[in-house]
Amino acid sequence: MHFLKIIIILSSLLALFGCGEKLDTTDPEGTYNLYRNAVFEGNAENVYKLLAPDSIQYFDDEFLRLERMDKTIARYLPITDHKLARRQAGSILTDEVTDGQSLFLKVFQPSGMNLSKSSRWSQSPFEVGAIVEEIQVSEDGKAAKLTTKAKEEYRFIKEKDVWKLQLVQSAEAFQSAMGWMEKNENALQQTIDDLIEEETTKRESIIADLMGI
Repeated sequence: MHFLKIIIILSSLLALFGCGEKLDTTDPEGTYNLYRNAVFEGNAENVYKLLAPDSIQYFDDEFLRLERMDKTIARYLPITDHKLARRQAGSILTDEVTDGQSLFLKVFQPSGMNLSKSSRWSQSPFEVGAIVEEIQVSEDGKAAKLTTKAKEEYRFIKEKDVWKLQLVQSAEAFQSAMGWMEKNENALQQTIDDLIEEETTKRESIIADLMGI
């Protein structure tokens, strides 16, 4: 009976200090643990290394969106309006980022999440919630879904023997936070369309006056 209690205590201590946890990307839990540790350490670079190709492509596409907005502003708006328009559209980020990876590192700031650090003998609520509760692997062994004790779900895909994190598909809040780019591009395009329509109306009016219509 005493032996059983010791085992339970030792098991609890191992879980508390992370000893023996999987940190191998050949297992979805290992990839998740590396991601979780990187978040708590505030290391966005290590998070990026774990991303699945579709999540990497997402940030590449969003960077291209920023570049596209910059080109639209430069082409259609007066140069005196460029600075303000770029700020309002958010494309001014292209002054600081050069590709999808640098965009990710700019917007994904785990160090700013104010995650509580654990003490020597106890875990913070964030750490407890981040503990793995369940892992489901697809029948073909190429996809997996991991659920934490906080009921957060993370999706993974397998590339050769390595499991990659589908961060964008996993975090709905993350998608919502990035949604401003698409909204701003749509708003910018509507502004340009309105300006073109207004200019066309003016030209038609001038032509009509000149022709005495």
